[in-house]
This record gives sequence, structure tokens and C-alpha cells, in this order.
Amino acid sequence: MITLEELTPGNFDAATGIRVRPDQEHAVSPVMQSLAEAYVHPDGVAWPRLITDEGRPVGFLMAFLGIDWHGDGTVHRSGLWRLNIAAGEQGKGYGRFAVESVAAEIRRR
Repeated sequence: MITLEELTPGNFDAATGIRVRPDQEHAVSPVMQSLAEAYVHPDGVAWPRLITDEGRPVGFLMAFLGIDWHGDGTVHRSGLWRLNIAAGEQGKGYGRFAVESVAAEIRRR
């Protein structure tokens, strides 16, 4: 079963160990950078999650939820900020699961 897990001290190393293929590294920031960005956006804006399959880490995503886009309260936006699927796990539907999960979370809010 594929699930999303909140980041905890117990799964931090698994999350930061997620690596995309070398030819993809220029296109997406490492998980550690994403977690640093989540830390500096503490008001629930950043939504980082570890993607697991039967408890095995296979990817990482980070969404942004309810960002005050113009800084004046007139426009709020949400979306997928980062998506890292581990090099050996690509092509198995984890990316699709991640996108669908973020869309569902946005609809819930």
C-alpha cells in the first residue's frame, strides 16, 4: 500500500536519502533543501511528505498550501512544490500517486 507519511525524527534519514537519477538532479532540488525551505515557511504553508510503499521509502513530495500569493490577502494558491521519486522506483506509479494525493489535500482544505 502506498502512503504519505509526515516527516519525523524516525524517517528523516530515509527522506533525505531519496535520490533521483543523476541525469535528473539538475531539475529538482535535493530533499534536504526542500526540508530547509519547509522550516523557513513554518505557518503550515509547506507540506512535506515521505512517500512509502509497504513502509519502504520510494519518494518525497512537498506541496505549498494557501500561500498569500501577492502578500495582501487577495490571492491564495496551493500546489505541488517538489517531487522526488527515487531513481530505482520511477515508472511504478508513485509520481501519479503523489500528484493525486496533493490534489486531494488541496480539495480538503
